[in-house]
Amino acid sequence: MRGMGVTLAISFWTVAGIYLAIGLLFAVPFVIRWAGRLDPAAEKGTWGFRMAILPGVAALWPLLLLKMLRSRRDQPAPPDTGQVATAAGLRRMHGVAIVLLAVIVPVVCVGALMGRPRERHSTVTQLQTRPLPQVISLPTAWPEALPITASLRTDGTRSQLQMDVTQPLEDPVVALYWSPGKNESGVTKDAVFLGSLWGPSTLLFELPEKARTQPGYLTLLALAGEQRVIGSLPLPAK
Repeated sequence: MRGMGVTLAISFWTVAGIYLAIGLLFAVPFVIRWAGRLDPAAEKGTWGFRMAILPGVAALWPLLLLKMLRSRRDQPAPPDTGQVATAAGLRRMHGVAIVLLAVIVPVVCVGALMGRPRERHSTVTQLQTRPLPQVISLPTAWPEALPITASLRTDGTRSQLQMDVTQPLEDPVVALYWSPGKNESGVTKDAVFLGSLWGPSTLLFELPEKARTQPGYLTLLALAGEQRVIGSLPLPAK
């Protein structure tokens, strides 16, 4: 049912867009030149009057086009005052068009919003890849008291780093690196970029193959403004 509602809404807006585009193409020359063919008084109308009737002309262009064709066909005959589109008549049509648009557009918008498929999204769990089954807790925590808990996941052949960020980080852009060895000074030239961190979230990062056979260091680097290290954590080989 939701898919049908979305399809109907898309179809409606496509047809409405084409209809209004044709209406605008018709309305501009109509209010400038053609309105006087239906009503001599409109020929001397002010620009304010022409702008006032423009939305109604765009909305009701099929009716006005038909009237124009009839007036051209019956041009030799005396004008039928009952069929002349007077300024007051155009204002009434303008009012009807505004009322119809005010009623139809909200109904269609509400129907489209109710019919659209709802995406499942959580700000707590945002896993890019499928987590590996075995969880290995790390023996140490971030010495900087960051709101982050790190653990390892493995299936015997691959290793993943799971980062649970419990609250928003103070720095808007934080990059995570793994460096081999025991270098605590920062990101070295042989460091491997794992991904970006934000919170609150639960994130998974694939560790390089050499991280399974040699110890290393995890480094959090703030990239906004002056780059600086905001956290580091030793990562034993598993």
